[in-house]
Amino acid sequence: MSSILAHYSALLRKSPSARVALTFSHLLRRTGKLLAIINSIWLVTLCIFQYSSFYDTCFCKSSVIGRGKAAYSVIIESTAQATQVKAAWAGTLVLASTSALIFLGIVNLLLDTLPS
Repeated sequence: MSSILAHYSALLRKSPSARVALTFSHLLRRTGKLLAIINSIWLVTLCIFQYSSFYDTCFCKSSVIGRGKAAYSVIIESTAQATQVKAAWAGTLVLASTSALIFLGIVNLLLDTLPS
């Protein structure tokens, strides 16, 4: 929306609506950057908490927040649970690798290179 408003204000330079559109465009752009900064700070903070074992409490491990009184904490995992975790891990690895390869393929298709 910011780009559309900036383009509109560039087309109609002298009109009052163009000045309003340009001001709103700047406001939207700065708000988007501020939200991106806040989001990145939030993600880094969550990663720091994760790696510093901040979430390794019975309250966090037992899913009390989502399940309430029906929450439980797995202390000893069975072989069936370990197998399910390994299968899920392998599936997510395949999914992540496939999506990364598709992204790289699309980027290579969209590269605008001149033949030498």
